Order: sequence, then structure tokens, then C-alpha cells
Amino acid sequence: MKKGTCSACNRQIQNTSFNICMYCGAELQDDQKFSESEKIALKKQNEALKSELRQKRVKLNVTSISNYGFDGGLDFGGSDAGCE
Repeated sequence: MKKGTCSACNRQIQNTSFNICMYCGAELQDDQKFSESEKIALKKQNEALKSELRQKRVKLNVTSISNYGFDGGLDFGGSDAGCE
């Protein structure tokens, strides 16, 4: 669902349920706002994508993804001289 660009910052309007630009916060023009039916369709699409991702994770047996940097297994050196 393409709605063009924001009249304030000229960036692409994203498929969200908000009536403001996600980049600059400017109010979208009436013809750029998503209708209630479009918002429902976007929500269903988002839920379907999340479900697909969950199914892929189960299939690959991926339980979680860390957001805390390196989880080990990599040696960057410099910690113990002579250890490899």
C-alpha cells in the first residue's frame, strides 16, 4: 500500500496504522492516511509474517536470538597469552 512521501520531510510513508509520519511526526494528508480497512489488512499481514517467522524458527530449531552482542565461540585474542 503505497501512500507516497511525507509533505514535511519527503520520506516514504510506511505501512503503519498511525496518521503521522514515523520519521518527522508531521500529520499525514487525508489521502495519505490509511483507512480502517487498510489498517486491518496491515495488521493481518503483520500477524501472518510473525506466524511464518515462528514456524521457520521451529523448523530450524532456533529458540532465541541474543541482543547482547557476542555469545561466545569467537576468539578475538588478547585475553590469555599462549592460549589458542
